[in-house]
Amino acid sequence: MNPINLNAKEFTFSQITEIQQVVESMQGTIDAIYTPTDNMVASNMTLISKTALNLGIPVICGEDNLLSKGAAGTFGVNYQELGASTADQAKKILTKNYKPVNMPIEFIRNSKLALNEEVLAKLNLSIMN
Repeated sequence: MNPINLNAKEFTFSQITEIQQVVESMQGTIDAIYTPTDNMVASNMTLISKTALNLGIPVICGEDNLLSKGAAGTFGVNYQELGASTADQAKKILTKNYKPVNMPIEFIRNSKLALNEEVLAKLNLSIMN
């Protein structure tokens, strides 16, 4: 079941030299690009975003640090919050003798919508509430 009528199409690259060509090959076949949290993607987000912007395609990223590199928006991981949660767990282990094997798995529950208004304006997009 697909309640919001979105379809996914997978595109991959394995080398930096393939990125621009792969993004350009998306034109006319997609409405937006989603980039997951991936080291190669993150280190090349400026190229991905610039190429996509020139094609009129918004890039939605997996974490908010990539907005400064040209992504249009995210509803994803905030690594500062993740680090604070990890620090709390480490403190319990180091100061209260908690055993990691007995600690519950924790999840970030405070994902927030973060937008790059400048990129959205260039794409002539607005977010409706």
